[in-house]
Amino acid sequence: ITVVAGTLVGLVAGKFLNERIRTATMNAVALVVIGIAVPGLMTSTKPLVPILSLVIGTVIVYLLEMFAGYEAISFLAFNLDGIKRFELWRLVTFVFMPNDSRPIWLAISLYLYYWIGSTLEQRWGTARFNLYYIGGVVLTIIGTVLASLITGFHGLTVAGTYYVNMSLFLAF
Repeated sequence: ITVVAGTLVGLVAGKFLNERIRTATMNAVALVVIGIAVPGLMTSTKPLVPILSLVIGTVIVYLLEMFAGYEAISFLAFNLDGIKRFELWRLVTFVFMPNDSRPIWLAISLYLYYWIGSTLEQRWGTARFNLYYIGGVVLTIIGTVLASLITGFHGLTVAGTYYVNMSLFLAF
């Protein structure tokens, strides 16, 4: 699934973005796909790759936003209108949207997500941590789709996984 999502992002990025933004986007997707698809690839003692991939992906998207503006990354956010237009990468890429645009708070929150996430991953194991986190992402998608359908406003947008990340504190 991760490889398919990365391929879809690559196809779309190649079609609609200029060269600099396309290269930055594809590098971010490549890091994330490699990190999630091959647990334990980056470390030899413990597999901390999934949470590290989330942190690295968020930093890359933040840097893209900082240099190119929010419009350059708005195509990553999840909304039902985008899914209806077959922009299926939005099902995956909204996870990497930063929750805060202030560098100090972003750094603090990413450090805490990494620290808590890696601790949970060590305690639970990579498979259980992935199930917990991906389950939260899927429930976020379902909640957004239901809210969009109930209210009739299909432009409801989710940019980031603030509540999923906050649930890491609860699990900790």
